[in-house]
Amino acid sequence: MGPSGAGKTTLTMNLARRGWGFLSDDSVVLAEANGRFHAKPLRPGFRVGHEGQTGKQVLDPDQEFPSQRLSAAAVGSLVFVEQSGAPTSRLMPLPGDDAFARLPAAVSRFGVGEEARWQLGLIVRLSRLPAFMLSAGGDVPLGDDALERLLRTLPREALAA
Repeated sequence: MGPSGAGKTTLTMNLARRGWGFLSDDSVVLAEANGRFHAKPLRPGFRVGHEGQTGKQVLDPDQEFPSQRLSAAAVGSLVFVEQSGAPTSRLMPLPGDDAFARLPAAVSRFGVGEEARWQLGLIVRLSRLPAFMLSAGGDVPLGDDALERLLRTLPREALAA
């Protein structure tokens, strides 16, 4: 999760180039069953910005990365992405209350009344998952194995849903 321009598409594409599966570069739909969360892709195309251009173009990731799109995935942890001016990226644990504070920004629209109460309950339950802050540095656009190495340092329980 992260704001526009945080590097979600770049991160997703770099991992896909290294053979990782993906759902989306941005929006997913969450479902909860038996106390576990699952995500499904919401937006099929990636929105890719090119330096010096205004706006973003749509890229068909299924053409670019055949057979790598997942139809659904278990959610075992939350990773919040922020750009940093540092030369290298860092992945740091994020306390549950910090995750709770950041999650409302990931909701496209808050409802009112009962819908808002349901959304807040979902945010409370999501904030109980292991959470991390990915401070994306200058190594992200390079597409080397730095991000992959960082993600592989996540605790096993955060990777398994």
